[in-house]
Amino acid sequence: MAFDPRVIFDPGSNRFFLVAAGNILNNPNCTPGTCVSHFLLAVSKTSNPTTLGSGGWYFYAFDATLDGATPTTNWVDFPGLGVDENAVVLTGGMWSFSGSPPFGSSPQYAKIRILDKSKLIRGEPLTWTDFFGMTNPLTGSHAWNLQPALHFGSPGTFFLLEPLAFTSYPASCSFVVWGIENLLLSPTLSAHAAIASGTCRSSDPSGGYPPDAPQPGGTPPLDAGSNGLHSSVVYRNGSLWAAQTITISFGSGEVAAIRWVQIDVSIWPNSVGFVQDSTFGADGIWYFYPAIMVDASDNVVIVFARSSVSEFASVY
Repeated sequence: MAFDPRVIFDPGSNRFFLVAAGNILNNPNCTPGTCVSHFLLAVSKTSNPTTLGSGGWYFYAFDATLDGATPTTNWVDFPGLGVDENAVVLTGGMWSFSGSPPFGSSPQYAKIRILDKSKLIRGEPLTWTDFFGMTNPLTGSHAWNLQPALHFGSPGTFFLLEPLAFTSYPASCSFVVWGIENLLLSPTLSAHAAIASGTCRSSDPSGGYPPDAPQPGGTPPLDAGSNGLHSSVVYRNGSLWAAQTITISFGSGEVAAIRWVQIDVSIWPNSVGFVQDSTFGADGIWYFYPAIMVDASDNVVIVFARSSVSEFASVY
């Protein structure tokens, strides 16, 4: 079963990269070396692939149960995808195969996997470097929902962003910025907090989930996702840009709305901080699953879903 696809276009290589998770989830009694879970990666051979098969794409399946070279009994969920001039970085949340899949199993830790982009765009075999089990410097708990950035420019650091709201503090608006140095040589990982004021409150204080979105006709409502990051972060002009779904009331009751941020990392690792932090939504209307992009002049476009009791779900 393949699920949770992500796709980006990398202007540095003029290639599309598409990742999904691929698991056999009905195997709760598997042992290390027999469990099946993969990062499924497709890389276009040109900037304009016209076929869906091997004529237009290179296909990879990377064993996600491995921590580096060590087998585990964990599977990957919600893969993230980021690219810079040298590397493709995948992320995911690792879950135990034990229990009743998918959500009877228990969350374990986050994983970062570093791949050589030059080999991927030539369709060559390659190895990887993993980071896993990282500790959030603000909470002391395992990091979770790390999203790698699509990089425009060459900052010398590969950036990832983690919303604090998705881990131990669902009301927090703060983020942790992670940076990787020397990606393909001897990579090192560090983290610094971007502290925000206010709250990004959730209806579910234990899980960070905005209220389900209504649609005409009543039930069933639409899953508005979580207040994690569900699309790639963007690095451009010394800043990270991201968008998430949060819970807010504009007057008549709680709805899902979009929060988007710009975080300054231009003097990393000396400091990180918010440049912009804004909420976009409306009373009685649900805005959810945003994706953000920014151009060279820092103009921002956000694509999202929207619905209400009188409006079927649409893309805006």
